[in-house]
Amino acid sequence: DGSVEVIERVPLREKNSGASPADVHISPDYRHLYVSLRNNNEIVWYEVDSDLLRLKQLGRVAAIGEGPRYFAISTDGLYLAVSNTNSRSFNCFQRNTETGELTPLEQSLPGGGPVIGLA
Repeated sequence: DGSVEVIERVPLREKNSGASPADVHISPDYRHLYVSLRNNNEIVWYEVDSDLLRLKQLGRVAAIGEGPRYFAISTDGLYLAVSNTNSRSFNCFQRNTETGELTPLEQSLPGGGPVIGLA
């Protein structure tokens, strides 16, 4: 019927941290959920327990750039690319499909202006 039910609320920041969630994606295998936090310059990830419909935070990684806004996960689930609005850059991470862990790849790509999305 198109209705939505709240099952769980997950805090994305410590009290008064200033974290500002910007984008949310689930991995292609539905095992991990990722959130970009703009003011903290981080990507945080959770394990998805589909049986209990719960999330368990597994880790955080620095977004490398400033103001991570939008990001995309490759269709094979092996990479995550993030656009950083404030530093006007793109960064890529390799994704461990078992643990969800993100490892930064060495190269950062500059953007020509404020980066506001990925296509």
